[in-house]
Amino acid sequence: MFIEKLSLAGRSAIVVGGGGGGIGTNCAMALAEAGASVVVADIDEARANDAVAQIRDGGGNARAFVGDVRDGGAVRRLVEQANAAFGRLDVLVNVVGGTRDESWADALDFDSQVWDDDLTLNLKYAFLTCQAAAQVMAKQDHGGSIVNISSASGMRAATRHIAYGAAKAGIMSMTRTMAVEWGQYGIRVNSVAPGAIRTPKTSPNMQEGAIGYLEEIVPLGRPGRPEDIAQVVLFLASDLAEYVTSQVIAVDGGVMATYPLGRSRRLSG
Repeated sequence: MFIEKLSLAGRSAIVVGGGGGGIGTNCAMALAEAGASVVVADIDEARANDAVAQIRDGGGNARAFVGDVRDGGAVRRLVEQANAAFGRLDVLVNVVGGTRDESWADALDFDSQVWDDDLTLNLKYAFLTCQAAAQVMAKQDHGGSIVNISSASGMRAATRHIAYGAAKAGIMSMTRTMAVEWGQYGIRVNSVAPGAIRTPKTSPNMQEGAIGYLEEIVPLGRPGRPEDIAQVVLFLASDLAEYVTSQVIAVDGGVMATYPLGRSRRLSG
């Protein structure tokens, strides 16, 4: 009975930001392996097509959507095409986000345009896609599941990273509000907050010293992998989580639970 509830056979899903081989691609592959038909949405056509090819090579059903989800028109087209292709929409996973070099600065000197750009990239797009997907799900008799990828940076101070941290905290608040408002339609809304995840995008910044540091401070002794996030997303998308909504689940190897001073042997005795 329990294993059957993990199946997504006959359902459809959209993974926004599903290309690039990182968290999005792994989420799309996990949902497809569970039986869902998946639309991989990405601004980069090559990345989207590569993820689709990997899913199809594994026997799954997937198609690509290329567009910039910071634009409301593109978001509406994405949801309309997915719904038209599969006749239903059961799952939305929002993965898009990130920072640029100019996103790293002290709050005292932070540029207002960079602030606007970072919140659009990391928060506004998620609102637009959630809203568009929920408008379809609310008309179905089976509701749906929405999973927003946030970040541990939204749970604590995001030093020199204020806009990104604020946006990810905003995703968590937005997730809770949507869950409360949309529960009447059978729509569950949850968030996954990754810690330090080693992906193709972040690997260049995780040199030997950084890996050693993470192995020291992460209770589970390693940086995270994209599949660590995808596995939790699959749970939240499935009927195993049918009574789970409005939650923010940190997938960080236990980092957020630690007391910083406790890491010092001199202070822990």
